[in-house]
Amino acid sequence: MADEDETNEDVNVKLLKKNRKNIVEALSHGHSKAWDEVFEKFSNVKQGGLNSEDCHQVQAQEIVEDKIRKCLDIVDGKGEESAKSFLNILYKLQHSFPHLGLWIKDYPGRNEESVNEAEKIIRGLQDGKLPFFLKMENSSLSEELWETFPDMCDAVEEAQLLPNFTLKDFEEFKRNTSNNRVNCLLDLIMEKGAGSFRCFCKILLQDDRMKVPMLKSINKLESDKMKKELRVWGKSSTFHFNED
Repeated sequence: MADEDETNEDVNVKLLKKNRKNIVEALSHGHSKAWDEVFEKFSNVKQGGLNSEDCHQVQAQEIVEDKIRKCLDIVDGKGEESAKSFLNILYKLQHSFPHLGLWIKDYPGRNEESVNEAEKIIRGLQDGKLPFFLKMENSSLSEELWETFPDMCDAVEEAQLLPNFTLKDFEEFKRNTSNNRVNCLLDLIMEKGAGSFRCFCKILLQDDRMKVPMLKSINKLESDKMKKELRVWGKSSTFHFNED
């Protein structure tokens, strides 16, 4: 029980540690005023924010990346309340930092209604239809997936839908700029079966950039043309399903 309590209390601290590299990169990308906005807001937080000595330590660093790292070190030392305050600021300002990973959209809890909505949308999709859907709609989704590829890789890796890459191999895969990188990602997910397809569809539906094209693609499954193609595909596929 003690271990469980400790985990619950440290959830925000652990989230900051896990995404520290992404936070430093995202907040230091572009003009330094981006970081200045976060710093100003965090230094004015009464509960868990930065006091005058903390601010001096942060500002004493010469480059923006080191200022952010020092701030995160201080937050880590202060504990859970400070981590929660810092994450709340990032969550509210996330649109100012396009390089923040998809993980920030899940804080706090990615709004349960969004998750529930995604669950409801794909609940009617049989497991056997999911690999067909991803393959057939690859061209419709690939443009959006191409633009969000690094973030999508992070989300997929966090959901444990990819093979056990080393950190180096995973980072290289994320930086892949080949024309077939989306196909490679889909193939890797498909290797793990229907449960992975379903989880991946949930991830796509919870992403603001992917939701609309996903809904359009899902609606296509009800067309006579797609039903016919699905029957043909099902006969040659190793995945078995019952037609509606």
